Amino acid sequence: MRGCVVTASLLLASRTTTMEWRKLVSLRMVAVIGATAVCVSAGMAAFYVWLIDQVGQPAVVTATETTMLTTRPGVTTTASAVLGVLCVASDRRGGGLALAAVVEPVRARLAMAKALAAAGAGVSLGLVGIGVNAMVVLSTLGRPGLVDDARSWVAIVFGSVAVHIGWAALGVAVGLLVPPSPGAILVVGVGPWLVERVVSVLTVSVPGGWLERALTGADPFAAAARLASPLTVDHPVVIGATTSVHRWAPGPDLVVFAVFVTAVLLIAIGSFTRSDLDHD
Repeated sequence: MRGCVVTASLLLASRTTTMEWRKLVSLRMVAVIGATAVCVSAGMAAFYVWLIDQVGQPAVVTATETTMLTTRPGVTTTASAVLGVLCVASDRRGGGLALAAVVEPVRARLAMAKALAAAGAGVSLGLVGIGVNAMVVLSTLGRPGLVDDARSWVAIVFGSVAVHIGWAALGVAVGLLVPPSPGAILVVGVGPWLVERVVSVLTVSVPGGWLERALTGADPFAAAARLASPLTVDHPVVIGATTSVHRWAPGPDLVVFAVFVTAVLLIAIGSFTRSDLDHD
């Protein structure tokens, strides 16, 4: 009996997620935001390629720095968060959110379905962005313009997928917590920048460096940035030394970012569960 209940619950959750996915991808604004984000990201990649090509550096440094700069998903992660907000905001108009809660009475399941749908859209956007940027590099610098280490690309793709899932889920959470969609979009767009500025001021004002180390390790947005850009280049200080390339270990940053996203999402689900949708 318990197995039947679990199976039915999973099937219902899958149906709800599929419904939310179809609603999200049917929005014209989603296509506009996705196409704009990919185009802006590709334009920035083309500029980075031109800039790096003007500076004569060893091939290994050029390839690594080009890969680092063109795979940073700053534009597409923000767009993923906006898609998460739209996943909620599109249902608020005309009482659609209340109707969705009637179709799926377990509000926590409905909120998770929206987060999963937004995460799917965000991951798709992020992977398309990486692919388009890679084609921009290959069309200008050729194959030597990108790193050819498979493990580095696995780390890049893994980090990008994780960050886009997190940002899309944060967008849904903020959309649930902040009913006006312009306000929610402002929060996901400006909020991380404000947090970074506060962290910078605090780390500078306290001597000793202990606060800087603590805040740097606990800052979820800095963790997401490191997770999405796992490659670093150590330029030699001694003339004749070899330039080395490192891959950032994703474990600690993944935990910090995942805990933050989960906490915000749980708070949003709790608020959504107690809210009165008839007057929302």
